Amino acid sequence: MRLLVAILALGTVARSAHADETSSGWFFSVGTSIRSIQSGFQLNPSSPMLDWQHFFVPRAAQGDTGLYTGGADTIQYLGGFVGPQNPDLPVGLAQGQVDSSTQILPHPVGTGGAFANAVIAYGATAFEYRPETDAGGVADEGTGAGPSFQWGYRLADTVNLVSGWTFLSTNHTTGSDRVANVFEDQLNFTILYDYIADANSGIQIPGTVNGQEQGIVSNADLLTPIYGPGYESPRRSVDVAKGREARFYAVSRADLEVSLQEIPFGIEIGHRVGPLECYLTGGATLNLIDYDLTSRLDWFESGLSTPRFSGSWRDTGNPLKAGLFGGLTAKLFLNDSKRIYVEGSTSYRWVDPVHASAGIVDVEIDVSSWEGRFGFGIVLD
Repeated sequence: MRLLVAILALGTVARSAHADETSSGWFFSVGTSIRSIQSGFQLNPSSPMLDWQHFFVPRAAQGDTGLYTGGADTIQYLGGFVGPQNPDLPVGLAQGQVDSSTQILPHPVGTGGAFANAVIAYGATAFEYRPETDAGGVADEGTGAGPSFQWGYRLADTVNLVSGWTFLSTNHTTGSDRVANVFEDQLNFTILYDYIADANSGIQIPGTVNGQEQGIVSNADLLTPIYGPGYESPRRSVDVAKGREARFYAVSRADLEVSLQEIPFGIEIGHRVGPLECYLTGGATLNLIDYDLTSRLDWFESGLSTPRFSGSWRDTGNPLKAGLFGGLTAKLFLNDSKRIYVEGSTSYRWVDPVHASAGIVDVEIDVSSWEGRFGFGIVLD
């Protein structure tokens, strides 16, 4: 309101100063305005929609089952099991099962004397998952052109009050893009146990390990006084095969439609050069920003073309925002009576950004930009 009062006061002063130079009157023009609208899309990485564990169950496996070091428990591996403690042999030797001859390896101590020795290789598999989220933003600029009407009142020679109405719309999109990948790493464990058997009976595996003739070493320290040095307690190693292709991945897309209706309230102050009038112009604007934001997220499992999970969201709004503008305008009169003219203008329009959110996507809508306008006008009296 203060700005409007100031504009009217300035116009009154200018009209009084130049009343003898020109008559006041209404004028009207119709034309086209061109300007750009910026949209800044941002992924929300904390959204539960990006937590893959909500939608997929990790692959089942033995996992890191650990090492048997004594007691009444049994540990199951790929290729058999170890435990519990062998009741027929000294503490430090366990019972178990060996499924295949390929698991039997030579022992560093060798076979000789009272004992036959070997190393048993068991296996275990586990899976680990490495989620990676692309939290980067996507900026998309849309340029729109639309009808623009302007009307004004000449207060004095090259001093005008102006208003009008402009409409334009733009479309924006992120496109379809992967926003999350979950890589599956396979951990292959090799678990080694020393094996001791009576030399007279020899190596009795594959098969069940029990009785007084054989045992699996669960604690070498307890056996050294009886069986001598050279035996080791259970040990393991792990080989990690890192997944190169995502086991699960998410694809997101967001689309935004924006329409802008602007009503300016300003003043033009200029200088006349023959049939041409050049103006500095500025003032305030009232902006109705209508937006329609939609977003979609699809979770896929590698090798499948149909999404395992899909979600879609929408957000609409039409906030009213005040703004400012300033620029240059030129009018060229086409007849001696100076009633018909063409005009061109360029100005910067500033408006505070609008924010919207739909699902995992947030967007900032910035309608502030340079505007170009071309039109035809007529002075009414």
